Amino acid sequence: MEPPPSLSLLTTLALQPSTILALSVIGAMLVISAAMSASEVSLFALSPTQLRDLKERGGTSGQRVLDLLAKPRRLLATILITSNLMNMGTVILSTVVVRDLVTPSGLSGFALVGVQVLTIAFLIVLIGEVLPKVYATADPMRVARNMSGPLLTLRWVFRPLSEALVRSTTFIEKRFQKRSTQNISVDTLGHALDLTKDASTTAEEQRILRGIVKFGDIEVVPLTRIRRISAKNLHRSWLHVPHVTQHDEADITDLEAFRKGHRKDAEDRGFKLTPLAFLLKASVAALKKFPDFNASLDPSGEKLIRKHYFHIGVAVDTDDGLVVPVIRNVDKKGVFDLAGELAEVSQKAR
Repeated sequence: MEPPPSLSLLTTLALQPSTILALSVIGAMLVISAAMSASEVSLFALSPTQLRDLKERGGTSGQRVLDLLAKPRRLLATILITSNLMNMGTVILSTVVVRDLVTPSGLSGFALVGVQVLTIAFLIVLIGEVLPKVYATADPMRVARNMSGPLLTLRWVFRPLSEALVRSTTFIEKRFQKRSTQNISVDTLGHALDLTKDASTTAEEQRILRGIVKFGDIEVVPLTRIRRISAKNLHRSWLHVPHVTQHDEADITDLEAFRKGHRKDAEDRGFKLTPLAFLLKASVAALKKFPDFNASLDPSGEKLIRKHYFHIGVAVDTDDGLVVPVIRNVDKKGVFDLAGELAEVSQKAR
């Protein structure tokens, strides 16, 4: 009586040297792939507090971690390149193992390939992805310190590949960013925000998006170490040091000639063309040239929030004291529009 087909799958327990070598290499590749997955989670999960601890008392390993995070794109490219190479090697070598361990009499060719694919996919997902990421989430600081040295070596080894990958992704990102930013309006964003009020968005995300809808577009720029220190000192100075107003003289002969030449046009429209409208436009030009002055610090003090909108407050003297109405989107309005709006808000303020 012939044995069932399933019993003829395994050839023999006496493994060939090539099979033993292939299994050993596959095991090593899975370990390296797992280390890359754990590194990705741990390094990019470090909080600002943990990063400050590394700067202050991190030692050699802490400095290595900071060095890696100083170039996050190259770090991520190195991790992805290494992980994908290990996974590809695992798949290729698995054919050697399957060829030596399994006879073709028990299964058809397609079924044999299916068993191989499912087995390798299971091992890669479990050992190379799930388990190391769970471990890294529990103690990201320890994993980041331990993997900082090997990652620096891998970054140097794969530098040509990682730089090419970073340049290509940056180019594609800029192309898509131009297209996307040209077509999304504040009204569209506000409507989208109303549709996403659920548990998938945090309170902080809702606050940022609400700010964009209410005021205008912003850009969050990470601050360098020097600028973070300077920001704290400047804020302290703002609170404790007396302020000084700087006055400069400017030749506005041509501006006055233009203003007086169009005075009657403004009066026909029901308002006066005052120098203030021109000062508003000049302020916008200065803020565009020096965007860091049209910015604020985020609550953590680690990033600078640049405002891509120009809303300027104008002090109006009233019987009850100074009132500061805000002229919105000054950059998108002409001097006649600003002069008319200034007259309107000043009348309302009084």
